[in-house]
Amino acid sequence: MNFRKTVLGYLKEHEKLNYAVNCVRYFKNDRFRQAVLEINHDPTTIKYENFGDKNKDELIYLIYPENFALGFFALFTVVLDGLYFADRFHMKPVVEYSDECLYYEGHAINGGENAFEYYFEPVSDISVKDARRSRQVAMYRQCHRNVDGEITVLGNYLENGGRMTEYMRDRAAIYNKYIRLKPEVREYIDSNLDDILGDKKCIGVHVRGTDFNNEYRDHAKVVTLGQYMKAVADAVKEHGFERIFLATDEQATVDRFRSRFGDMVVCYDDIFRSTDGEPVHFSESSRDEHRYKMGLEVMRDMYTLAKCDGLVCGYSNVSIASRIVRLSTGKPYVYENVISNGFNESGTTTYKDRKKRKKH
Repeated sequence: MNFRKTVLGYLKEHEKLNYAVNCVRYFKNDRFRQAVLEINHDPTTIKYENFGDKNKDELIYLIYPENFALGFFALFTVVLDGLYFADRFHMKPVVEYSDECLYYEGHAINGGENAFEYYFEPVSDISVKDARRSRQVAMYRQCHRNVDGEITVLGNYLENGGRMTEYMRDRAAIYNKYIRLKPEVREYIDSNLDDILGDKKCIGVHVRGTDFNNEYRDHAKVVTLGQYMKAVADAVKEHGFERIFLATDEQATVDRFRSRFGDMVVCYDDIFRSTDGEPVHFSESSRDEHRYKMGLEVMRDMYTLAKCDGLVCGYSNVSIASRIVRLSTGKPYVYENVISNGFNESGTTTYKDRKKRKKH
């Protein structure tokens, strides 16, 4: 029996041992060592998987975020970043949300099998099903967001990364190129816009509460209601806004704004808001298709903010999305005030917090 063939055969059957042997064997090989270290860290290292014989002449990029702790517009900005990556490297994008996604209902809605397609049209002519049977498929990785700089949390990157103008401009172009709402979603959003905004000069306000107060690492420090209300009062006084559209995840915030500004404040009263400080996107409810409706309601808030004449907000994914959508129209806000108290340098993460919640 050939001893060498026996050993090689054994190693082929034991993947981890084979890897360890190769690490020792190529320990002094600079190229091997660098290649291993760059896996999942170098955004320009693209590996194609062979899933079948479909679309042999296409380079496909499957944007499949698996993080079960991401809220709706955290997922949405991941998609925009993935679409930007695909565009930059001339790949055809396909978007699929994991079944672990917080908005997945377990069945098709609006013709979409996965939660991304509950709300949005497919971003290319290749279906998810066909992408997963195709010859050359690159899978989304978190490091791909960092092709132009390190993104930990998007708001932190925008304020401190020095690429605010370029990032927002590029994502607005990507939004225009790829994002289309399902007709049912567009109808739902448009049906209420006139009643909310009317013909008044309107300032949009986004107040992110609930778990934002947990001071997650790299997330924006809490902006107080006093800061928001002062900023709104100043905007009304100095720029003549006649109406205040309030988008928030907490009922107490609605009550405080109405107490201060009275009938100037308008918001959607049929929305699911937190009354106990628990985040809406982690909530459970007996209402029909609650998970889907959570996404629908925050979308309506975001698109309404994007239709306002001005904006007061902190750094949140909802407000970032509204600024991108507004920029995509070619008509910037007449007034924009993004309030920042800096970013948390320590603390837990949204992922660890959600994992802990799932255990309990």
